[in-house]
Amino acid sequence: MEEFNKLKTAVAQEVLNPVIIFLFGVALLYFLWGVVQYIRSAGSASDRQEGQSRMFWGIIGIAIMLSAFGLVNFVFNTVTEGGTVRGIDPNKPIERPKVIQDNKL
Repeated sequence: MEEFNKLKTAVAQEVLNPVIIFLFGVALLYFLWGVVQYIRSAGSASDRQEGQSRMFWGIIGIAIMLSAFGLVNFVFNTVTEGGTVRGIDPNKPIERPKVIQDNKL
């Protein structure tokens, strides 16, 4: 179980969280680009519409990244409790299914 806990922590900290943070930053920059475009194009309706569209999709991206971050943390915190997988007795060895034991697979 200790190996699983280390793997879970490594995957969350070294892979998923940096990717989510990077994509969150991209969505934030896209939103801010839309704000700047909206402010600079006060005279042109089509440029203002494009700025509004960028702001909208930036907010959607930010919401998706926040949801992904919350979902990843929820799943990883639900799977383990005190370093053990729920529903598995750490003192009992895992038995292979009868089909595998009989080499009929």
